[in-house]
Amino acid sequence: MKILNNLLFWSAVLGFTGSLLITFFGLPPDLHRDGSIYLALEQINTNQIVLASIYDCLSRIGLWLIVISFLLQIISIIRTRVRENP
Repeated sequence: MKILNNLLFWSAVLGFTGSLLITFFGLPPDLHRDGSIYLALEQINTNQIVLASIYDCLSRIGLWLIVISFLLQIISIIRTRVRENP
């Protein structure tokens, strides 16, 4: 029973962490993905490109954490049903 409770706990923690990452890094408001600056001609801001890649990476990590949390919930449900119906 302790392992089952730990699965549910870690599922909740990973799901919450993943949703926070997606909330903060999923859709950055004023970030140009290609590094362009609007008031300058033919100029690329490399800091914007690096920042966009960091945002993309963190949002993907958030999605995977949510997927893992769902898998942990499914595993805990299957374990509970197997133990109840031997």
